[in-house]
Order: sequence, then structure tokens, then C-alpha cells
Amino acid sequence: MAAEGRGAPPGRARAGALGDVRRGPGPSRGTARGDGGGRARRGGPAGPAPGEDGGEALRRLHRQARGLHEAAPTTPVRGEGRARGLFEEGAGPTFYANLCRSVGIHRARHTLVPGDGAGWIPVMVRDWFPGAAFQLDHYHLKQRLRQAAGGRLRLMVATYFEGLHDNLQTALQLGVSALHLDLVRAPGQLDQVLQAALPTDLILSLGVVDGRNVWRTDLEAALALVEKAARVVGRERIWVAPSCSLLHVPYDVRLEQGMDPELRSWLAFAVQKLEEVATLARALQEGRQAVEQELMASREQVAARRSSPRRVNPAVQRRLAELTRAETRRPSPHSARRQLQQQHLGLPPFPTTTIGSFPQTRELRQLRAR
Repeated sequence: MAAEGRGAPPGRARAGALGDVRRGPGPSRGTARGDGGGRARRGGPAGPAPGEDGGEALRRLHRQARGLHEAAPTTPVRGEGRARGLFEEGAGPTFYANLCRSVGIHRARHTLVPGDGAGWIPVMVRDWFPGAAFQLDHYHLKQRLRQAAGGRLRLMVATYFEGLHDNLQTALQLGVSALHLDLVRAPGQLDQVLQAALPTDLILSLGVVDGRNVWRTDLEAALALVEKAARVVGRERIWVAPSCSLLHVPYDVRLEQGMDPELRSWLAFAVQKLEEVATLARALQEGRQAVEQELMASREQVAARRSSPRRVNPAVQRRLAELTRAETRRPSPHSARRQLQQQHLGLPPFPTTTIGSFPQTRELRQLRAR
């Protein structure tokens, strides 16, 4: 597990990491997990303006993020440059020191924007390296993390792109204040988490809006997961969030004026995904009736996309239905094909090739067409 903070050194605001706010119910800790809305090259917020230092840029971006949805409270999440590589294989005995040093950096950075309420540090989970030379002592880790945070900052473990599986108990014993779950890639883990012996003060951040693709969220399906969790732990301990950072998607689909209207209606970029998070958080806080129009629009959009000729081609469906088992198998075994390929190509044991296609120029396309 590596502390992988999101942020940038002073004087270099990183669009993919700033303006991270969370929305949800409750007067002090709702969440609309934003992670920035996209890199500057995609139309997101750029770095500091001329004459503006890093601290001023942070304050400005936080004000912008907080002003997006004044109807619900926001809590910004601060990060500090990526620490990927602090915990490589062989670093076992120094694990505590490295992690606590990273938390200390976050704590120092917290003073850069006084009074902005940035009280959370994300700790990103990585695959545990093989052959660890030590056993993780959860009690000592918890104590050292709290000491490093100085009581002013709270820690959140964020698991992205996969479920916790047999690491659930490890995550629950870390003593952190919040646990983020990717319920887009692993929706089934919610039941496992809710059935576990959860700490009574643990906040669950539910990643129900896909931060890694550009399609709109099925709000009905996402809200069903949120409501299930709220029935078990109470809505005051639920955050609604994207599944991961929004740096994977473009900035705002409304800027795509030249796009086909039907296709554009299916898309949600960073701004739209934050709006979906806010809609789900409002439904959790005020009830479904408060967002009935948004839910109805989502149902209509999901149904329209499923039945669109762009996605449903009867001719292709007929061809698939007519496939026989014999057509799914090659007439010759792999060993025979390999021998013929070697005779024809004469490749050396380790042939050199490209990692992708060459630039598709007009001349190349014309040659291919011949």
C-alpha cells in the first residue's frame, strides 16, 4: 500500500489534482469526490495565473469547486505529489517511516491554504509487493499515522479499479477515518463490506460514478447501491463519489458543439460526472423525490441508448445467432499453424516489432485501400 497523494509542488497547480471536493449528507462532511475535472490540456483549470503563487491558485480553485454546488456542504481533499515507489519490494522495515513521512508532508502542505477546510489525506492502495519481509502491525501503523497527522488531518484509504476481496479486514483494521470503494469495477464488494464488523465511526466513500469512461451514469442503479449502504450504516456515514480520479475523462461535454446530438446525450465528462455525484448525494440526503426529474431523465437516456440503432444492429444479431460451434474453432491446431508461420516468415527467436501502428497518413491509407 503506497501513499500516493494528489497535488503539485508550490507554484505548479496540477489540474488533475486540485479542486477535489466531496458531497453528501451531513453538515460537515458531505462528498462530491471530484479530483479535478480533467487535465488542463482537456480544457480543465490551468496552473497559477500570472503573478499568482501556488497557495493563491489552491485557494482560487477550491473556491471555484466549492461554488459549483452551494446547495450541499463540501470538504476538499488535499494531496501532495505522487509518492509511487516509496514502498517497493525490500522496503519492508522502512514502511512505517516512509508512510508517516508522506503524511507529514501532507500536514506541512496543509498550512499553505489556511482555513480552507482541507482536512483529508487520500492514501491510495497498490498491489501488495510479493515476499514482504515483515508482518504489518496494524496497531503501530495506526498510532504512527495519527501522530504524523497531528490530529488535524484525517486519513482515507482509497481503493480503485478493483475490489478489496481478502484485504477487507486489513483495510478495516488500519484505523483510518474513511474507506473508498470502487463500486463500478467491483459492485459486489459492497455486500461483503456491509456484512463485516465495520468500525462505528468509519465513513464509506462509494465510488458509483465511473471516473474512467465517458458514458453517463445509470442513476437508478447507482442510487440503489447508495441506499443499500445507507440502510446499514446510516446516511451520515456515506459519501457519494466517482469511482476514481476524473483525470481520465475530458472536461465538459457541453464544449463539444460539433458532435452528433444523440451521441453527445450519452456522454458525461468531468463536469457532468460531478453533477451526477451531486444529484445522487442530494437524493441520499433529501430523498428520491428531490431529484425525480434527474432520475426520470436518466431512465429515458439509458433506455434510448439501449435501443438505439447505433448500438443494436439486427443484421449483426442474426449473424451471431447463426454461428455454429465449428465456426468458433480453427481447422488446424496451434502447433501446425506455428510451424507454417515460421516457414513463411522466418522470424528470429526474439523478433523486434512496434508497440503500435505507424502514423496513419493519407498516403498510407491510400496504399491500404489498394
